[in-house]
Amino acid sequence: MATDEERCAEAQKFERIDEAFHKGDLDTLRVAVDDPAAVPNGRVSDAIGSCLVYAIYHSPLAFIRTLLDVIEFLDVARALAIDPARMINELERR
Repeated sequence: MATDEERCAEAQKFERIDEAFHKGDLDTLRVAVDDPAAVPNGRVSDAIGSCLVYAIYHSPLAFIRTLLDVIEFLDVARALAIDPARMINELERR
């Protein structure tokens, strides 16, 4: 059984993640989750579940489009056998 402190910490974490979804803030969401790689299409937490599914129910449409764009970008990078982080760095230099 979790202690009061652990339950409070988990509730605060949920609130930070939920707020990032509601605001449509990708950077804040990545910071708030334990595994930033779960964004955009992984399991964010036990309480929230799938990132994309939660976004569909709780986020602005523009944020859902952003998540879908990120998923497409990652799929293209994988198909080309390019490290997504390297691809992002190259694009940011331009």
